[in-house]
Amino acid sequence: MERPADYRFAFKSKDPKISDKAILFEIWISPNKDTVEVVAGSKYVQLNEGDSTDLFEILIGEKLSDL
Repeated sequence: MERPADYRFAFKSKDPKISDKAILFEIWISPNKDTVEVVAGSKYVQLNEGDSTDLFEILIGEKLSDL
């Protein structure tokens, strides 16, 4: 990514094989502020507008469009 993540979260894994480790999630907001990109470990996903809006509101408690 070209810049640091806008948000970072760590969650404890429910997988008993790695339950003692936290999984880091990093979230970037698109320049248009309508979608988000998420990186967790080596996994990357760019969410569509609807999923981005839902995830952002659940995690942050604000509307993505209000930024």
